[in-house]
Amino acid sequence: MRLTVLDLPNEILCVIFHKLDIINVFYSFMSINERLDRLALDPFYIRKLIVTTKSFSDNMCLTKDEIVDKLCGDIIPQIHDQVNKLFVEQHLLQRVLHAGSYPRLNSLSLIDFQPRTLLKILTDDALFRNLLSEQIVSLQLDLVGEEITPGPDILLAIFVLIVSLCKHLSKLSFRRNRVGLLEYIFHFSSIDWESSTLTSLKINVETFDDCLHLLDGRLNNLSRLTIFVVHIKCSRVNQTTFSINTSIIKSRKRLLSSREDMKLSFIRKEYGPVGLYIETPKLKWRTIIFHHLSYPDVFQSRCHIYSLPYHFYDFYFLNNAFPDGLFNNVRNLSMTENRPFVANLFKIISESFPLLVALDIFNLKSSELQQDPTICISFPYLEFLGVANAHLDYIRQFLIDKLCNLPRLTNLYIRYEPLALVTINFTKNQSNHQADDIYELLGQSINQLVKYFDEPEKKRGLVNHTNLMQ
Repeated sequence: MRLTVLDLPNEILCVIFHKLDIINVFYSFMSINERLDRLALDPFYIRKLIVTTKSFSDNMCLTKDEIVDKLCGDIIPQIHDQVNKLFVEQHLLQRVLHAGSYPRLNSLSLIDFQPRTLLKILTDDALFRNLLSEQIVSLQLDLVGEEITPGPDILLAIFVLIVSLCKHLSKLSFRRNRVGLLEYIFHFSSIDWESSTLTSLKINVETFDDCLHLLDGRLNNLSRLTIFVVHIKCSRVNQTTFSINTSIIKSRKRLLSSREDMKLSFIRKEYGPVGLYIETPKLKWRTIIFHHLSYPDVFQSRCHIYSLPYHFYDFYFLNNAFPDGLFNNVRNLSMTENRPFVANLFKIISESFPLLVALDIFNLKSSELQQDPTICISFPYLEFLGVANAHLDYIRQFLIDKLCNLPRLTNLYIRYEPLALVTINFTKNQSNHQADDIYELLGQSINQLVKYFDEPEKKRGLVNHTNLMQ
């Protein structure tokens, strides 16, 4: 006897619905019969609404405009009063907000917003301003690049408008763009602003003085602060948990403290166990612009000191000096090195960061030692891989499935030329496994890649972000 979806009990259908995005549920199961309609409209299930280009299934036999029309015309009017969390992209915000009143909405995530556009919406859109003012408790902003980098005044204006408008805002997060570790940096001045409701804040700032501005009493109920300070000088670290990256650039080679001496200096001051690695001084033969000064021949050394266990989600500037360890909390990792990566470093990384979601690799030096072909490295949770600034050797190591297993990879940031080389002009089946599920490919000349994907639906998922590569 052949079973269909209509033969499944309600409990199994609910499990299936919870595994799918709500938009896919409506397109796949609505209007079949009253039972499926009732299950699909369950208030518990539709609390979170994700309206992004990625949420539109490739199996939908409609264009994106047709999907948005049906979503805003038919679906949202039926569910808007049940939505608690909304994830929406910049170009869909106006349509989605005007499709319903969202009386229960309290959490909002703005995806891929350009700062200037966001500032205009915050200033001019009365409906959006009222929503922020009266309802939003949690706000996450994901900013993306613009042709002209916004000045600090624009970023500060966005921050001040948000904390001023949102009467009930408790959690505010400015997420960094994946392409570029410090895409947007906030610089606070003496401008008058405050918030008595904010309890959690995640943000990047320029100097330690900006950090002090945030902690001078303007946020009197703040209990959790996640902050990246670009320029910091501190004589004593007095937090329970910390992660400090320092970089020294000098025109003459100098002797630095040893790794053990630095670890002992923290232990003696009762900071508890710390992790530490030092990148030894090396000569950089090209001109480096550092604090607006040019050095034709300089020595650079970098040191990373962190408390253990490591409580942060981000781990920056990992290099050959990394001593291994276990970092279960880390989701985002950047690797940078001016020399070839040492043998088995990626295997160490896969074991040290078992829950890694995003990996950026910055190394243009060819690999001196080939990976053992009998060893397959696995990153079971990796969704984003940035190799636009990586040598072909490392790209090949990650994209050939016999060397590396990336079962969840969906976002690949790469240049066209190395991808063509690795795949032998997109004829090599060896790397198909890694590309099967990629639905967002960031790079140049993406339109030339569509023939590499067997299914027409996958071609529509490719995104061309040429401006990011310039």
